Amino acid sequence: MRIALLKEPSLMRDILVHELKSLFPTIEFTAYGPEDQETLQNDYESITLLIIDLDTNMDESTIIDFYKSQNIKIAVWFSTLDNPDLFNLLKLNLNGYFFNGMEKEELTYAIQTIINGKRYVHPEINQIFLNDYSRLHNHAKPRPVGVLSKREWEVLELLTKGYKNQEIAKFLFITEKTVKIYVSSILRTLEVEDRTNAVLTAIRNKWFVL
Repeated sequence: MRIALLKEPSLMRDILVHELKSLFPTIEFTAYGPEDQETLQNDYESITLLIIDLDTNMDESTIIDFYKSQNIKIAVWFSTLDNPDLFNLLKLNLNGYFFNGMEKEELTYAIQTIINGKRYVHPEINQIFLNDYSRLHNHAKPRPVGVLSKREWEVLELLTKGYKNQEIAKFLFITEKTVKIYVSSILRTLEVEDRTNAVLTAIRNKWFVL
């Protein structure tokens, strides 16, 4: 398995590649710069995941289009939430959306999530996506009867507002353990893998308005 990193040559890139190799000793990591675009296209068959630093001085859309056409996993790495391409890139439904400042544990989780065939969206970026989606679809619809209990609807509503388990427990005057039980039940009922997809399901169905 090989993961490619498209990023401007720098000491920071070398440190990042070294860090990734230490986190994933069984995976090969290769760094490419703007001058390696042709090589990157020629190497596509051996690459499992391409991570693109959006600060790289090149037209990343060409690379993204090519790798998507080859059904290869793609993640983009934002350094700022003011990036004008953020929403357009979110619409492409790529495999990963990273953000600067990720700790080792979060980076490990993000890459492992993508390798396992799931989608990773950094919480900072995900909140922007949810807020934008909410603005476009700001009329709540009646919630289906018999799908969730009253308490589960309350927990799901707080999840859509970005509350963490500890905050939900404090708001509803219940224990964190109980919150985890409710969240697990919600995920199971909605047939989704994680909290993010539970929130997306609620927003798409217009059960809540942010």
